[in-house]
Amino acid sequence: MTPASSPEETSHQIMRLLIANQLQEAKKLCGTLQQSFPVSPYTFLSLANLARAEDRLADAIDAYKKVLRASPTALFVYARIAHCLLKQGDFENGWPLLYQYRKAALTPVTASTWIGNSSPAGKTILLHTEGGRGDEIQFIRYAPLVSALGATVLVQCYPELASLISRVNGVTATYCHGQPLPPHDFICPLMHGVPLAMRTTLASIPSQVPYLFATPLRSQAWASKLGPQKQFRIGLCWAGSENPAELRSRSISIFSSLAEIKSAEFHSLQVGPDSAQPRPANFNVIDHSASLTSYDET
Repeated sequence: MTPASSPEETSHQIMRLLIANQLQEAKKLCGTLQQSFPVSPYTFLSLANLARAEDRLADAIDAYKKVLRASPTALFVYARIAHCLLKQGDFENGWPLLYQYRKAALTPVTASTWIGNSSPAGKTILLHTEGGRGDEIQFIRYAPLVSALGATVLVQCYPELASLISRVNGVTATYCHGQPLPPHDFICPLMHGVPLAMRTTLASIPSQVPYLFATPLRSQAWASKLGPQKQFRIGLCWAGSENPAELRSRSISIFSSLAEIKSAEFHSLQVGPDSAQPRPANFNVIDHSASLTSYDET
């Protein structure tokens, strides 16, 4: 790829290569950028993003700090440093930094925000989400811990997750985004606030599973739909966020080698337009997309 004339556009080119997992091309372009613009914040940013993609987290943090020294208003860089710290297992510094970034850049944080700075006993706490559906599924595991502190826990979530989350232990009620909310004493961001409020360490990550449950009625319906199990069943999903800046979408073709496995049956749990992707040759995948109307079904 030919480098662009400006460091900003070259940095964007490098990011596109990293998203496409073309690390060698990205590395070459980083070298060119470093030669042409050695002290540009876009150069430091690209070097940091490359190091992060290669899991060189200490190098990435050092380069992100250079970005901030050159461009102190680049608030998003704090989030990237926080993500690196969390990936290193440094929760003590990672969660507070991530929360401060969200507080400054994204979330209007009010005086009623709870981050573990007071006892929630006897209070009503609204856990609200800022991320995607996967984030809600992952972090709702904290709801029982907040409830165990004596709080009444309400959750604001995506409509297709409301029923599933309502059955999580400790959740009193769920409200979809856009719905009127009942009175509450505190709010807390589910993804960026609750782990901080609970002072999460590697040893204290909530690990009691399962914490999500299907209803007996839906379980029976799917058992009837699938019939007697004759082989090992494997569910497949290959595309996530529709945001092109996130490296979460692939093609079903990445599973093509599974066609050689004859002792298992494969079921598509993919929803949306990507569920219609053509199947690889000789790869029999049972399509359930028409039945997957909510996360209760999956």
